Amino acid sequence: KAGGATAIGAGPNTTTLQIERTLEDLPTGGPLNIIGKNLTETSIEIIWDEIAEADRNGIILGYKIHYKNLRTNAVNEIEVGTHRVANISGLDWFQEYEVKMCGKTSVGYGVWSNPLITISTDEWIPQLPPLNVRSGNITGTTIQLLFDNIADPFSNFGYPIASKINVTAVSNIFQQQEIQYGGPNSAIITGLNEYTNYSLSVAVGTRRGFLVFAQPILVRTDFGPPSLPPDDIFAQKINSTALRFRFELIPPDDRNGLITKYLVNIRQLNVDTSWTTYEVLENGAVKSLDIGGLEKWRDYEFTVAGCTIVCGVESAIAIIRTDQDLPEMPPANRTAGPETSTSIKVQWDVVPEGFRRGIITAYHVMYKDDTIEPPDWKETSITAPTQEVVLSTLKFFTSYSFKIAAETVKGRGNHSIEFSTKTLEDVPEVFPSNLTCINGSSSTIDCGWDQMLQVHGQVNGIIAGYRIYYNVLDCAKAELADCNENTTFVDEVTVPDLLHTISSLKNYTEYEIQIELFNSLATGPKSPKIIISTDEDIPASPPTNVEGFTMSTTSVSIYWDDVPWGTSHGIITGYVCYYRRMNDGPPADELRILMQENQKRKRRSIESFEMDDYLTGNQNMSSESTLTLTRQRRALPSGGYLYPEEAQYANASESGMIIEDLVLYQWYTLRLAAMTSKGPGPTFDLNVSCAQAVPVTGPNITIYDKFSFTEMTLNWSTLSYADSQGTVLDYNIIYYPVRRNGIDLAPVDQDVTSLWFEFPTQGVELNNLEPFVTYAFQSAAQTFAGPGTFSKPFYAETCRCEKNFKAVYRNHMPYFGIENGEQIGLLKNVVTEATNLCCGNCSNGHGTTNIIWESPMTSVSELNDAIFDDTDFVLPIETDKINTYYKSRPFVGILDSPGVSVFSLKVEYLNLTNNMILNGVLILWSFVAIVALIVMALGLIMWIVQCHPLQLNRTNKEAFPDTFSHGAGAGLWWAFNTVLRIGYGDIVATGKLGRIFSIPIIAVGIAISATLIAGVSSILLAYSVQKTEGSIFSKKVVAMNESYDQLVIKRMAGIISETAGDTVELIEVLRSKRVDRMAVDAIYAAYHSEKMSDPDVIFRGIKESGATQGIVFGGRALRLEKCFRKYFHDKKVELIERIKAIIDADKRNYADSELLDKRNAMIKYESDIWMFLIKVLGGVFLGAFIIGCIFQCQYYRHNKVYAYVITHKTCDHFYEKEARQMLKKFEEHFEKKINKIEVKHAFEREYLIKNMRKYVEWLTPDQVNKYKF
Repeated sequence: KAGGATAIGAGPNTTTLQIERTLEDLPTGGPLNIIGKNLTETSIEIIWDEIAEADRNGIILGYKIHYKNLRTNAVNEIEVGTHRVANISGLDWFQEYEVKMCGKTSVGYGVWSNPLITISTDEWIPQLPPLNVRSGNITGTTIQLLFDNIADPFSNFGYPIASKINVTAVSNIFQQQEIQYGGPNSAIITGLNEYTNYSLSVAVGTRRGFLVFAQPILVRTDFGPPSLPPDDIFAQKINSTALRFRFELIPPDDRNGLITKYLVNIRQLNVDTSWTTYEVLENGAVKSLDIGGLEKWRDYEFTVAGCTIVCGVESAIAIIRTDQDLPEMPPANRTAGPETSTSIKVQWDVVPEGFRRGIITAYHVMYKDDTIEPPDWKETSITAPTQEVVLSTLKFFTSYSFKIAAETVKGRGNHSIEFSTKTLEDVPEVFPSNLTCINGSSSTIDCGWDQMLQVHGQVNGIIAGYRIYYNVLDCAKAELADCNENTTFVDEVTVPDLLHTISSLKNYTEYEIQIELFNSLATGPKSPKIIISTDEDIPASPPTNVEGFTMSTTSVSIYWDDVPWGTSHGIITGYVCYYRRMNDGPPADELRILMQENQKRKRRSIESFEMDDYLTGNQNMSSESTLTLTRQRRALPSGGYLYPEEAQYANASESGMIIEDLVLYQWYTLRLAAMTSKGPGPTFDLNVSCAQAVPVTGPNITIYDKFSFTEMTLNWSTLSYADSQGTVLDYNIIYYPVRRNGIDLAPVDQDVTSLWFEFPTQGVELNNLEPFVTYAFQSAAQTFAGPGTFSKPFYAETCRCEKNFKAVYRNHMPYFGIENGEQIGLLKNVVTEATNLCCGNCSNGHGTTNIIWESPMTSVSELNDAIFDDTDFVLPIETDKINTYYKSRPFVGILDSPGVSVFSLKVEYLNLTNNMILNGVLILWSFVAIVALIVMALGLIMWIVQCHPLQLNRTNKEAFPDTFSHGAGAGLWWAFNTVLRIGYGDIVATGKLGRIFSIPIIAVGIAISATLIAGVSSILLAYSVQKTEGSIFSKKVVAMNESYDQLVIKRMAGIISETAGDTVELIEVLRSKRVDRMAVDAIYAAYHSEKMSDPDVIFRGIKESGATQGIVFGGRALRLEKCFRKYFHDKKVELIERIKAIIDADKRNYADSELLDKRNAMIKYESDIWMFLIKVLGGVFLGAFIIGCIFQCQYYRHNKVYAYVITHKTCDHFYEKEARQMLKKFEEHFEKKINKIEVKHAFEREYLIKNMRKYVEWLTPDQVNKYKF
């Protein structure tokens, strides 16, 4: 188009447009994507794409193809049309051609394509045979055929891939083999006959086939091994070390060439050696070979084979043995052992396998007596296979030598080396000579004898030892009670000893002695008897029936009988009596036995005792009683005695003595012994005293300790000899009450208790005494003469309480607790004061009673469990103040609780009269919020139902406008009127759908109205019941764990919804508003006032609980209940005033309380269910709102469409067309998505299955079941 322009500006363009095109030109580019392929051996096909549009420069009218033979450089061109495919024929076989193309417009041909492509024609059958055919390596069954390339390897044939060879044997048997081309230019022919002429020709082929064979060549295969071994092979023995082998020649047809030699292989049978090979040259005759140097009498295996240039198969293995010879070794494992004293058994094994050299037929045993010089060998022969012989009629205990040889049919072999043994021992024929004995002591005899020579016929063996026999000659003369002349004792003496001491003999006793020798087999004869006596010794026993008697206050007597028979051990020459004053008198049990014996004689008293009567009485004492009185001397702790020992002697004819000038009233230890020339023997000890009297007074009594209010320890002193007038045997302690609870007792009420204690007891623990009672104690001592006089009374009082009481407590301040390891609290001090008052101070005892506080308990349940343990005090125990027992144990209340302190959160007062209903609504805010959401959702849904396009013939269009801004408000107004059952009637639902939807809304409205009215009524009723600020009636209350406050709360109709462990936890629970009130013991709250100081918590008042904090008694403290109860009753007023002052000082009064805290109450929710409903209804409301907005937008957007629908009274066509379009788009989109998902999931499924199968293989059956694969 064109337009003019002036200096002022451009004018309008022409309105008519004309289109023009520029002229064509040569193409500037060639065809694209040129590819080619061969069709036959003389034609190819070329395919290409059009020239790029930018390079055409006109309309393409045709193409020119330029192709060149790369081998001959011959060039040709052809022109083709626009069909983009061309066939070129008349080409050479199997040649490569270089091809390029150009396009043509009306102007001419353009530039050639780049790059060039190369295409080859197909292969064909070779037209020439290979050159220079020849043979290579030749074996008996194979020939290697070699040849050169075809004269013109590229003369239109192709690539050689195989060789075909014609093989013709001289026997005119033709066979043809096709061999894969192995290159370069070779072929291997196998499976031929050995030593045979073959005519061979070869042709080379491509994949298209074979055509021309070369001129045949003649080739002979090489020699092969003979097919069979030689015939008629046999062997024969020459001697024991040589064999001869003979065999026939191999038949000509089986030789496979010229036989050059024969091989004979031989080796010893069953021996791990290699084959030995011998050669026999071919000379046309029967073959024979002699082989020597073999081992004697051995099995050999051999084979024979014939050979050309290679050897053929071997004959079957044959076996032959060399001839026998003399054995090369004697029998093995030769042994000889004695059978008896005159016979020896000789045994041997066979000759070793490799040295027999034949069959053993006999054995020869030679033997000689080693004691005879010169040697005299004797021989005996044994026929094989026997391998033992017994040689008899030999000498006793004599050494013999042996040697053995084996024999074959060839003769006897070498003898073995000599070996020897002895015959067994026999009974000795002599006894030891020159036996001499002397006494060594009173219990030993020393004996000696001469050594015996090993003379044949006398000892007959090796002397193993000697036996000495001895016995008592005359038992009566020796005074032996357990003696028997026929009892013989034996002592054995081992060689080489020739001296022996006989020990453990009887003292001063004659013995008969004999001796004999013995070997390992038997014993020889005994020697003649000799008689000898042992020496004297001290007596073995003291005199019998030893008795001691009191003669006067300064003398005693002792009497005895002879030494027991057989224990004098010599001639008794006299008696000796040793006496010594005792350090502290004899043991009390001895004196007690003496007293018992005297009482049997009914003696009146020791003062009126006459010596004659005493002696008469002692004559009836048994020896057992007398022995019971004997005791060993008692040493002082330092190991010595206070008094020296003296001695008095008597002749052998005397049987008694009197010892005088002794100390008054004292006890003496007497020791009596008999004497021989060797000295005195053992002593008989007894204790005897001078005459004694009864004690003149008792020992002094003292109180050592008072363990408890029922126990004390008594001690008493030791009496001097002047006061005891003898040896103290026993102590008599008596005690009786004289004063009880500060009141003297009459003699008739004084129950006397008498206790006896053996000497040297000096103390006793008295149990089961009465508490707080004064006792009188007296003591008396008893000697051999009898009991003495009692001491003066000693007075002592028992304690009121135990030394220690065990107490268990719970850490519950301010009543009881622990701080810095010490117990503190209100009850700790008063309990300690009450204990000190009720128990008092135990003088001469433990003093003040202590309370041992155990580790604190952590809970009330643990404290209750401790009541039934061995515990004296358990505190603090909280229970009703009228109780006197707790858990079946006595209980004493100490501190009465003022009551339970009630706390709540601080709230602002609302006018109960004017705002009562509003408060109810506020408390039911969550319910009201849900109702509001329901009403709004129903109103939106009703508007949607009434304004929906399908709601045709609407008669309430004015009531429910189409716009969201007007129609939604009308729906909400209608929903509130219907749900709250107001029913103004200004807006009504019309149509079947609207009326059906209205029915459930009316039913829901009835339920909502009834619920709201009931909730408000219940709140009004609760406010009317709650007349005081501190009331916990029907309130949720938090209290302390395991506290008595819980019982009080239940009595006041409170609801215990939670419990806490400490004050902080109580405050946290109250602040969380999960409860309405907090109730805690008033004293506890006052003590923890700082912890309970919270600006949001207000004190509501104290409710009387009737509780008290006290103590439970158990164990040893049960009897203190009455004293404690009286003490705490007297102190109760003082304690109450102290506690009341603490509570009044800590009360916190606030002007007003708040019933509700608006900051928290308006966000409070009752449970998760309410929140879930609010979320659901909120979602419904939000959904309805969004749908309404959509309707509003659709209304303005499709106003014309709606008008069309309303005008024609139908919308079927409109909706059908729109629905079809939407459905079509949806189907197309859905199909694409499905296809993509199927492709993707098919691959993933295959991959997953493959991997899961592998994984399952690694799993055990239990794991497979577990993972459900």
